[in-house]
Formats: sequence, C-alpha cells, structure tokens
Amino acid sequence: AAAAVAGGALFSLTKGVAESRDRITKMGRELGVATEFLSGMGHAASLGGSDLNTFQKGMARLSRTASDAQAGLSTAARSFSDLGINVEDSNGVMKTNDQLLFEIADKFKEMPNGVIKAAKAQEIFGRSGKDLINTLNQGSDALRNQIGEAQELGIAFSQEAGEQAELFNDTLLRLQTGAEGALAPIGEELIPVMTEAFGELQTAV
Repeated sequence: AAAAVAGGALFSLTKGVAESRDRITKMGRELGVATEFLSGMGHAASLGGSDLNTFQKGMARLSRTASDAQAGLSTAARSFSDLGINVEDSNGVMKTNDQLLFEIADKFKEMPNGVIKAAKAQEIFGRSGKDLINTLNQGSDALRNQIGEAQELGIAFSQEAGEQAELFNDTLLRLQTGAEGALAPIGEELIPVMTEAFGELQTAV
C-alpha cells in the first residue's frame, strides 16, 4: 500500500512537471524565444509582481508591434524610435524578441515612472505592459541575473528537457487514447443492453 501511494505521488509529480514544461516549451516556440529564456523570465516576472502568462501575452504583442514597426507602420515605429531603439540590427535583420526586451528594459530603467512610461509599455506590450513595468524597470543585467537564478533553482530548463516533457505527455496521451480505443467495442456492445435495462427501470419507477 505504501509503495502504491509513493508510486502515485511520483507519477503525479512527474505529470505536473511535464505538463508545465510542455506548455512553456510550446509557448517559447510560438514566441520565437529559447526555452531557457522564457522559463527564466517567468521567474523574473514573478519577482516583479507579474506572472508567466502576463509575460507571454506581452511578448506576443511585442512581436506584433515590432513587425508593424519594421513594415513601416508609423505608430508602431514611433513606439520604438521614441526610446531610441531600432527593431533591426546593423545588417537589416529583425532583432529577436529577447534582444528587444533587454533593450527596452535598459531604456525603462533610465526613464522616470509616470504617464509616458506607462503609455510606452502599453503601446509595445499591449494591456500586459502596465503589469510588466516593475519587471522592465530593473534593466537587462538584473533580468539576466534572475534568469541565472532560475537556472540555479531548477525553475529554468533547457530545450532538451522541454522536448522530453513533450514526449512524455505525447506518450501518455497515446496510451490513454489506445486504452479508450480498446474499450470502445465493449462499450458499443453494452449501450443497447443498458438502454433496454434503463427503459425497464424507468417503467418500473
């Protein structure tokens, strides 16, 4: 009995970790950032009074705003130019989301808190911007240190570890689906039998 309880607890722990890492790995792929960066920034966002979901929404909006700026949309372009940031590198290649985030953080660190900073945060990061100001105010060096701290604490993880979590979840899903498929013919045979039995029970009631 003790072994069964311990085994169940270990399985629950493993499944919980796998689900969390699976979600972050897929999220990083969608945002075009490394898993180590995203999982570490989840820690940094929490320290700044926000959370990973808010950070994810903000980064998704950052991608769109940067893309609009590169395409020449004046409002988006001004959001970055007012901060002295170019969305392209010296070779004319669009900077990555993490590069832009660190540059924005350094600019926010220098800016006084107030209406202008709040407006810029929301222009670039959307509704999540105001919730990310405390995180961004620390500057890029502090954010990199917090990502390193997350790695030391075991919160941040590698791309390989994330892919292993995805494989675990996919294997578990296939196992569950296979078990459901194997039991389906039995259920099909029982449906008419139980329907008749329930009909007789209803008549009796």
